[in-house]
Amino acid sequence: MNEISVLNNKIFRAELQLQRERLGDHLCTWYSMATPREKTDDKKICLSKFPYYVGAIIEILSRHHIVPKYWCWWGKLVACDIVFSSKIANDESKVIYVPIPCKRTIRKAKKKGKKVVLLLANSEPRREYERIVGEYDRYGIKNRYIYGDKQYQFSLVKTIPEADNYINITEVSRKTYANAGYDMSKSKLILDTGTNMPKQLADDYQGKQKAFISTAFHSFIKGTHRLLLAWKKAGIKDIPLLLVGKMCEDMQEFIDKNGPFENVVFVGHCANLKDWYKQYDAMGVILSLSEGSGRVTPEMMSFGFPMIVSPDAVCDLIKEGYNGSIVEPTDEDAIAEKLRYYAEDWERVHAMRGNALNSLNRTVNDYAIEIADYLISLSGAEK
Repeated sequence: MNEISVLNNKIFRAELQLQRERLGDHLCTWYSMATPREKTDDKKICLSKFPYYVGAIIEILSRHHIVPKYWCWWGKLVACDIVFSSKIANDESKVIYVPIPCKRTIRKAKKKGKKVVLLLANSEPRREYERIVGEYDRYGIKNRYIYGDKQYQFSLVKTIPEADNYINITEVSRKTYANAGYDMSKSKLILDTGTNMPKQLADDYQGKQKAFISTAFHSFIKGTHRLLLAWKKAGIKDIPLLLVGKMCEDMQEFIDKNGPFENVVFVGHCANLKDWYKQYDAMGVILSLSEGSGRVTPEMMSFGFPMIVSPDAVCDLIKEGYNGSIVEPTDEDAIAEKLRYYAEDWERVHAMRGNALNSLNRTVNDYAIEIADYLISLSGAEK
């Protein structure tokens, strides 16, 4: 027992709790960030408020435009790495699971002879960096997000090969690492292609508003800028495009420079998507330039929404003409053509609703449990 330790920079909530329960007595210690009010009676969970306060200080600095806003996330990651690296290296565990690229923790654990398992949550970092920076340069964007930070991306390039094992979360994403020459004998495919949203089986869309919906933290990596340009070309007047979620600084700069965008509704943050989606007879649109697995794709499909997606956002789920369409995110003419294709005959959307629902056969819980089981198998212990 006590074979496995986990480091995470997330607040310890439901999905993580499920994974912790599945690890059971195999868990040595779970290290995680905490809010000031957060406490736990679980002796195997080690919480630190320091990363939270680091993020709070950086957020204040970002409001005054002293540092980029994304440094908040990065600062919390680095703080977790500093606070927990020596503790993990010196605990009783044999295997450590690091869902975030904490190089201090990885290197110290390796020196102690521990097996390191790293989650690869996005596609290959050099490819990702080149794609995003190319788009920033093309549109003259100054307010760049973390994926356009060379220091961040190339720290990943150096850190990933040091791990003993990787977890890839879609076959599409896995191929980006294979194509870049990574040692794929280290790779384990554990699909993060599910959703805990219940399937919406209602067939009656009469009276509901037709809409194209794109839900994301809208940024250049999500391809929202290309969607907006394609929307202009499509010239659709009778069906709106609804953008749900906050706008990253890069997207806000793009919108300020290139707007207005006719028949686009910027919905903003939506606290209860489960109820909000039920109002619409919709088709989803996600045109990510780089993705490990976007959970929005299966979430929207659980409401019977077919999807227009980029190859990176298919989440191993979308099949052309069956439950949606796949387009290159930089081909605005192709995107506009697909938007018009569905807008001109909405029965094409209705015909795919059942296929969208039937394409879902996993949950987020399945993903969490399979990661825990994989870690136990690497430790040599029995589940």
